Amino acid sequence: MNKPPLPWLAETKPATHLQARISFFQPSDPKPVFGPLIGRWGDADQPASLSPYRSTLDIEQITLPPNGAPRELDIALKHPGENDCYGVDNTSFRYPGVKRPEYRLPGGKYLVRVEFVADNFGGYRKWFSLLNCDAEPAKLDIEEIKPPKWHRQARPKLL
Repeated sequence: MNKPPLPWLAETKPATHLQARISFFQPSDPKPVFGPLIGRWGDADQPASLSPYRSTLDIEQITLPPNGAPRELDIALKHPGENDCYGVDNTSFRYPGVKRPEYRLPGGKYLVRVEFVADNFGGYRKWFSLLNCDAEPAKLDIEEIKPPKWHRQARPKLL
């Protein structure tokens, strides 16, 4: 949702050329398992429907009006009856079942950082816990969390 987090980003300004960058982490490791991926907006055209000569840039960036309306951002997918889930971006659609091998996440808990960058702001981050319950093949849970302690400690100080 576009609820501007910063006072200088007025409620009346849309977020232009908004892009989401998604990284996946083990809970205790500040080094990403993989990422950042360029986020895939769920209501954007499917990459397969684009001409092979057309850039995916226009489906990777959106203009988000400041009306608080939700937008769907694909993070991960899990097929029924399977234990693994997969991170998703527009390149994932080149692989059978939208399962890019490099984006495989076996059962377990992961932290997901989504960084939102637009022409008129940058560096706004949200953190999520992603639970891939391999014992229950159809289950994949995600919820917003506070940044992990190792992330808060590792941030550089501004001069």
